[in-house]
Amino acid sequence: MTLLRHKIQELISMRRPDCIVSDMLHPWTAGAAAKIGIMRLVFQGTCMFTSSLKDAIQSPYSPHLKTQSNCEPFVIPGLPDPITMTDHSFPISNPKRVYTQLMEEWRDAELKSYGVLVNNFYELDWHKTVVGETEVPEFPQLKKSQLRSLYLFRQRACVP
Repeated sequence: MTLLRHKIQELISMRRPDCIVSDMLHPWTAGAAAKIGIMRLVFQGTCMFTSSLKDAIQSPYSPHLKTQSNCEPFVIPGLPDPITMTDHSFPISNPKRVYTQLMEEWRDAELKSYGVLVNNFYELDWHKTVVGETEVPEFPQLKKSQLRSLYLFRQRACVP
C-alpha cells in the first residue's frame, strides 16, 4: 500500500493541487494534504450501511464496550432495524489483530480529513430519503456525502 507513497508525495508537493481525494487504504495522504494546507477527502468503496455499522461500533458509546464477555450479544445502535452481533464476531474487538491496527490508522486519517465519499446503493441503504450530506452522530464534524451510482452520473452527464 505504501509503494507509491514517496512518489505521490513528491508529485503533490510539485503540483500543489487544490484538494486530494484518496482511497481509505492510503491514510498517509491526510498528512500529505495537511503539509501543504489543502483538504483531503477520503473515498470508501463500501456503502453507507456498512459505513454506519463501522461508525456505530467504533463510537465510544457503543454497547459492545459494556458487554461482560465477547460472546454476549448486543444490538448495534442508530439503525432502523435491530442488528445483533457479538464482540467476538467483529474484527475490531481483538486489538492484537493486524487488521484492527489498520482500521485504527484509517479511522485516524478519516477524522483528519475534510470529509468522506461513500458509494450509495439506493436498494441497500436504509436511509433512502437522505439526499446530500449526512452527519455522523458520534462525529458531528465529519460528514459523509452520498454519491449516486457513477453509471447514472455519467449517463446524465451525457444527456444534452
